[in-house]
Amino acid sequence: MTTVRPLAGIDDVMAVRAFIAENYRRAGRGRAWEIRRWEGQWWHRSPDDMAARLAEPSTRIRLWESHGEIVGVAHPEGTGDVHLQLHPEHEDLADEMLAWAEPTLARRDDDGHDVITTFAAVDDEARINLLGGRGYR
Repeated sequence: MTTVRPLAGIDDVMAVRAFIAENYRRAGRGRAWEIRRWEGQWWHRSPDDMAARLAEPSTRIRLWESHGEIVGVAHPEGTGDVHLQLHPEHEDLADEMLAWAEPTLARRDDDGHDVITTFAAVDDEARINLLGGRGYR
């Protein structure tokens, strides 16, 4: 059974860090973040900004867990984007993660449309097909 919850506190930040590092080792470049990108989101900010972000559960980061272990993380890096960090055995969660991210993380474009950007490796047919089926270009 998979549960979903917001990132809440420094322990979660560190657990996601460990998940991303292990996921990069498992999945490789282009399919998982290199750990420095996650660290840059947390440690390269003012202490006050970081404290404010950790003061209450995040509305912009979600964790998917199975048996108490993180198997997926959906989070932005900027405005109007989402990165899906997924354990290779849980790629089936990508659709559910996008369904959460689209209304939560999208930005409004100049024409008043909600737009979200996400990413797929050029050889990741399953992800490309999923995105195409959801209307992504």
